[in-house]
Amino acid sequence: MLGGQRNILFAVLVGVLCLVTLCNISFFWASFVEKLTTTQAQDEVNWSRDRKFITYRIFQGLNLTETKGCDNRGFHESLSKPGILDFHAQIKTNLNILYVGSSVGNQFTRSLSRAVMRTDRQIIRWSWNRGNENTQISLTPDGGTVAGIRVTGLFLKRGKDNKRSMAPQGGGGWLSHDVREMKRLVHQWRQVEPIDTGYGEPTSPCEVETKNANVTTNVTTGNPYPCEEKNFDIVVHQLPVEWDSRRFPAFPTNKDLDETAGLSFDYLGASTVILQTSPITNNIQDLGVLVATNQLIWDYARQFEAHAKESMHNSTTPKRQILVMDVFAYSVFLFLQNSIEIGLIPKKKGEELKARLNETADYNEFLNLSMALQDVGAFNQTIRVRGQTRHVGQYCGDLKCHSQSMISLDGMHWCMQETGGRLDAGLACLIQCSLHDDAGAEAGETTRACVRSCNTKYMSLVPVPWERGQKLDAFNVSTRLTGLENY
Repeated sequence: MLGGQRNILFAVLVGVLCLVTLCNISFFWASFVEKLTTTQAQDEVNWSRDRKFITYRIFQGLNLTETKGCDNRGFHESLSKPGILDFHAQIKTNLNILYVGSSVGNQFTRSLSRAVMRTDRQIIRWSWNRGNENTQISLTPDGGTVAGIRVTGLFLKRGKDNKRSMAPQGGGGWLSHDVREMKRLVHQWRQVEPIDTGYGEPTSPCEVETKNANVTTNVTTGNPYPCEEKNFDIVVHQLPVEWDSRRFPAFPTNKDLDETAGLSFDYLGASTVILQTSPITNNIQDLGVLVATNQLIWDYARQFEAHAKESMHNSTTPKRQILVMDVFAYSVFLFLQNSIEIGLIPKKKGEELKARLNETADYNEFLNLSMALQDVGAFNQTIRVRGQTRHVGQYCGDLKCHSQSMISLDGMHWCMQETGGRLDAGLACLIQCSLHDDAGAEAGETTRACVRSCNTKYMSLVPVPWERGQKLDAFNVSTRLTGLENY
């Protein structure tokens, strides 16, 4: 009897122990699953935050402030049609984008910083007064940045820390400590104290010698001032060739472009460089020279692509690429359409040329066709305005130039409220091309087709579908769009 009770008691104890063990296992398993799920969710958040992306949408009726518009200009009926010049882009990105260019590049930087719906902007250096930025940077809602540095010439080594060649003077001067400060803001956003002119000394505590090279103390706030830097992802060069002291066509050369690209990759840290072709401006008196310059830009990008494809075979190094944004083509279409409207080019002949330009997919053929502007005499029609030469087809709103066109503010700068939408959308489109994850032999062809599609769509006057709306919070927050969805 006693033995039987002991057996029953033992069985009960074993049962209780098993139940406790199972409960513990279930508890620990549930905890493990919960931690795993939390970790996976956090990984997804980190992936979404760290993965580089850019998306954009086209809206009609947006009013972008801080862009120079051209009020009371000749806005002809053909340019007023829906989808031609009546839209702007809204852009979302966590990329760090740097614009390098002249005062025209400054215009492009301002416009892009508005298109990305910036949340803050810091001026690192003013050119000569508090209305002309030399070095600036804006923060996007997704943690990216849009920066701009004004360089009156190509971005070359000889311009480094050359204060005498700083804007507004020609020569291509730029300051290395301003570049470092931009990179610090890319790493960690904060307020900075602006500097006046190219001769102003740096205000960043990081430029003052300290015992600790990584962290200094901000004397104004007493807070740690981290000096770590982070590189740019994309560098866009608005090539201000008209500022060089040498004559066309000796400038730029392949060597110059190679040095500019090298600095962009190695010094600025970009993985993608975008070269903008040079547009028609009042500074260009010979269209053939401008065409030759843009031929060089296109050829250089193609040569770089071929070399990169060969060198990257079985390579583990990060991909580098150079894309071309055909701003010249955009200026040709604007010049041609305005010339037709004011009677500088006969309508039939102009429409035939426009059709041929729209049909070609080859940059060599486009460049050759654009020479027709000079052959028919339109490019050579100029007028003197305040001591400077202006191209009638670009600057004037009528044949006698009693009014001005909406293409250009002064023969060099753009009417950004009217023309900036295509420039911003075109750049966003090209940057999407750079984010393709394609690999293998077809990758280069896919990217090239993507670039061609962006230039054809935006660096032209082909009508672009748009949405109505002005609300910034109506933006699609998806970070998955990096391909051809917007074409």
